[in-house]
Amino acid sequence: MITKSPSQPYRRRPDWPVRLDAFIEQRRRTPFAWGVHDCCQFAREGVRALTGVDPAKGWGLRRYTTAKGAASTLKRLGGVAAIPERAGCMRLPRVALAQRGDIVEREGVLGICVGAHVAMPGATGLIFTSLLDCTSAWRVA
Repeated sequence: MITKSPSQPYRRRPDWPVRLDAFIEQRRRTPFAWGVHDCCQFAREGVRALTGVDPAKGWGLRRYTTAKGAASTLKRLGGVAAIPERAGCMRLPRVALAQRGDIVEREGVLGICVGAHVAMPGATGLIFTSLLDCTSAWRVA
């Protein structure tokens, strides 16, 4: 059973596995775009697909369309690794504990665990890499 973090106001929907599969398939060929389909937006939309809740609601985010704008936003929020925790996701002590739908980080890029692999936005669509190549993971309850 997944336990809810005290600051996490949401839980996975009962049909989250179907929603996760549909979300990954929908984004499979979506090209990278700052502020639309970058790693933070991908993780945000993935959590929304699984839970029905926008984890960044109320953060006062400004739209960005460039790497400079993204860097400014990330700096204000505490960096890439601070995003999942700020959203109420619980940091896992080991990446190997990540399960499907959890958020992971690899080399400063957020992705979503899809089993033994992780999906992350790439130039022309999602790229998939080994979960074991990641350095951090957070539970999406």
